[in-house]
Amino acid sequence: MTGHFGFISPSFKHTRNEENSLKQEMEMIQSYLDINKIRMGNRLNYNIEIPQNLSKIPFPPMLIQPLFENAVKHGIEPKIDGGTISLTISGIVSGDKDVIKIEIADTGIGFDANLPSGIGLGNVKNRLKALYPDKSFIIFEANKPSGSIVTIGVPYERDNSNNC
Repeated sequence: MTGHFGFISPSFKHTRNEENSLKQEMEMIQSYLDINKIRMGNRLNYNIEIPQNLSKIPFPPMLIQPLFENAVKHGIEPKIDGGTISLTISGIVSGDKDVIKIEIADTGIGFDANLPSGIGLGNVKNRLKALYPDKSFIIFEANKPSGSIVTIGVPYERDNSNNC
């Protein structure tokens, strides 16, 4: 987004890249959550865990952020007491391929499985299919006792020199 003097914000600049690192994506998500934390106060808490060995992995921009937006808007914000959003990232070996598993769990009001997914979730599903045909997954489930868990998995090439 260009400002009054032709300056492009670093945050918006990352959204135009074909790939960022997972660390860059997490920094953008943390900025988003920090803004909402100011707005919601103690009603919003979050925890982001990313292993150092996965932080430099290339990752498509703005693929995870809509999941956080949903967690805030539809999970935490409507809940009187608010809640917590947790992000956990892990690298797993699934058969003959390496997969990055990204789990976003919230303790909000949860979702109604009978409702169709909205635009944000639809865009994430479509982008996963376009970027990683037949090599990615997205799973929606209830978080007990309250909230939702969204897990996505995408393939990646492990860098054996860095023990990734």
